[in-house]
Amino acid sequence: MQINNYIGLGLKYLQTGQLDDAQINLNKALELAPGNPDVLQLLGMLAKARGEMDLAQDYLRRSLEQHPNQPHVLNNLANLLKDPDPEEATQLYKQAIRLKPDYTDALANLADVIVRQDVKNGPAEALELAKTALAIDPNHALALDVGALAALRAGDFKMSFDLAQRATRCTPNKARAWHRLGDALAASSNFQDGSQAYAKALHLDPMLDVSWVGYSLCMRHLGNLPNAEEAAIRALEINSTNLTAHEILNGILWTQGRVEGHLGSYSFALSQHPQHPDLSLALAKAQFLLGRYTEAAEHLQPFLRARPNQIDGVELQGRLALKTRDFQTATTTLEKAIETYPNHAAFHVHLADTHLQMGAYDEALRLCEAAANRFSGQQDVLARLALALKLTQDPRYHWLCDYQNLVAKIDLCETDREAGNQLFRDLSHYLKTLHTAKVHPLDQTLRGGTQTYGQLFEGQADPLIQELRTRIKSAVEAYLSQLPRDDGHPFLQRNTGRIAFSGSWSSLLTSGGFHTNHMHPEGWLSSACYISLPTSIRDDQGKPGWFKLGQSNLALGDQDLPDKFIEPAVGTLILFPSYMWHGTMPFEEDAARLTVAFDALPSEQ
Repeated sequence: MQINNYIGLGLKYLQTGQLDDAQINLNKALELAPGNPDVLQLLGMLAKARGEMDLAQDYLRRSLEQHPNQPHVLNNLANLLKDPDPEEATQLYKQAIRLKPDYTDALANLADVIVRQDVKNGPAEALELAKTALAIDPNHALALDVGALAALRAGDFKMSFDLAQRATRCTPNKARAWHRLGDALAASSNFQDGSQAYAKALHLDPMLDVSWVGYSLCMRHLGNLPNAEEAAIRALEINSTNLTAHEILNGILWTQGRVEGHLGSYSFALSQHPQHPDLSLALAKAQFLLGRYTEAAEHLQPFLRARPNQIDGVELQGRLALKTRDFQTATTTLEKAIETYPNHAAFHVHLADTHLQMGAYDEALRLCEAAANRFSGQQDVLARLALALKLTQDPRYHWLCDYQNLVAKIDLCETDREAGNQLFRDLSHYLKTLHTAKVHPLDQTLRGGTQTYGQLFEGQADPLIQELRTRIKSAVEAYLSQLPRDDGHPFLQRNTGRIAFSGSWSSLLTSGGFHTNHMHPEGWLSSACYISLPTSIRDDQGKPGWFKLGQSNLALGDQDLPDKFIEPAVGTLILFPSYMWHGTMPFEEDAARLTVAFDALPSEQ
């Protein structure tokens, strides 16, 4: 029998899943032509079908040695290398595309491997590759899926939705397409439709743990905590290493006051996967938030042994040393981390905190000035710079933190007092229904109260919330319009006169409650809007429940006291640059202190 007959039979049997017969025929073909690239390529695909990945790679590489210019073989070899060696896979896909520019599979695969990697401009590059593939084949399933994911990570939620919706039309029975549509809808704060898309994905594939996570997040945003908890548990039953599911589940347990089960999912997962470094790190982070620093350090060690130079682990190591006031270890750890990752701002922030707490204010100022130049406009860096300027009595502090001119207190009811007062009374009743938690979230600054979950302004269609949003946006733009222009000022130089909300939520404090001193790293302009207040705030001596500015959370004593107090009033809005340290005074009264707050970024629209 001629070699071509053996190849033909081998291919036929491979395509029909008759792997033993395929092996027999391809082995005979290989005996006749040991260097035949087609035979070697088919043997590689056969080995892959058998799960023998190393052997598959070997055959495909041997095929390319015989004939380097085979786009389909380059693509197939790259597919095998996506996970173990994404860098080589990337180069192989690019080589295949150079040989065949209209190779849609290679274009989509290259987009996929790029979007999986956390690299700068990766999502934008992957999106362009997906678009190129879709221009050739508008119904290419992987290009639609990867394009939707890349658009999502690039922040183009509309594009993500459009591509994901096209994917569900092209492949309506593919769970992944519905999952991606759920991702796009949830990213746009359409949690109701997002939950339905995830439910469709789970109907098609009940074992898709990421869809259970997506569904859980939507349910949590919609205030349906029982369904959110159940979905997170389902995700963990499928994949006990799903870190987002652990985070959701334990967040619900904590805020509902069910401390007996809190963090138990991590311990169970680690009993199944004792060598899983990411689980160890996640548990260490959770224990850190609880102030259990010894336990956090113990669980961090397996991660550091497995991945000694990984950013998250090194950062937590430095923060643990700082929290336990081991300044020597903190300094050594953070300085080494900055040498390794000079563009990771958090290391510079933590090192500045270390020197501030050591009392080395001049050195802290030097570090902060250098960091401010490197990380222009980064709020946590500016907050440390402000503190260092204050502690060194540098007059630039009053320029950076101009409490007189950059902080505003605005009456949102001034133009229509009666309607405005009624709005805030109605808001008080409505917002209290959203505060379903029983305990403050661990990763937030309030103590003795609760906070709503998700984006209040985007996730709530209620007309009361939208009316408040409209009033606030109008007031903010009026405030921005009267600010001076200063191209050298880190806040004023970014003023476009318009904003886009980057976060919004409601906080409810009860007797004894307060906000710890903090700043807002994700904003540019931040706020507090007062919905209802206890009567005790009228005490201008003790200032219970008052808003304060200028004092950090580093416990530096009498050198770091508040610079400004503001008495709250129902219907008023306080605005301030996000880098300004702020907090609230505790109050003792059987009444609620209810606020809405937001972060905003400059917008051109």
